Amino acid sequence: FDPPQKCDSVKSKKQNSYCIKTVQPLQNQILIHYLKSRKLNIEICKMYLDEVYYTINQKKYFGVGFKNDKNQYEIRNKYAKLCLGKKWFTHIKNQANHVIVFESWSDFISLLTLYPELEKSQDYIVLNSLSMLTKLDAIFQNYSEIMFALDNDEAGSKATKLYVDRWQNSLIDIRFIYPNSKDINDFLCKSNE
Repeated sequence: FDPPQKCDSVKSKKQNSYCIKTVQPLQNQILIHYLKSRKLNIEICKMYLDEVYYTINQKKYFGVGFKNDKNQYEIRNKYAKLCLGKKWFTHIKNQANHVIVFESWSDFISLLTLYPELEKSQDYIVLNSLSMLTKLDAIFQNYSEIMFALDNDEAGSKATKLYVDRWQNSLIDIRFIYPNSKDINDFLCKSNE
């Protein structure tokens, strides 16, 4: 268990003060139900997600937490989608020559739910925000192959095209693995209906 962080009313951009009270392994049935509603494998979720209890302006909340490389948390639950702390990407390293890039942790976990054998065979970057792509050029240089699994929307398509042009032979758009779907999680949900 992580000890609760010292709370000195950290201000976010919205000027809401927040404080992380407790971070613990995933066990809350409300959060597990939320993850199951998104068709995610709970055992895989438990390896990459935490249960985070926090306050914003003295009001108590809890959610699924996915840690980024600045030790801050992306928080999700049925009602909330926010970052406690500095927005940043998450780089999961397995000493592979290939990296798969996702917009969100739910897409990363959806891929592992669909193809659990891939877990240790690739490196992964979860952007946590498309804006994080601009910070990855130095990291991308370490890979012989970069696979983009971004959203099938205008922003995801624009970013994919830009990076395919920039990295040419090294970068592959793999959105064909989730056809007619907004993202991998959408594809996973549709395939389990």
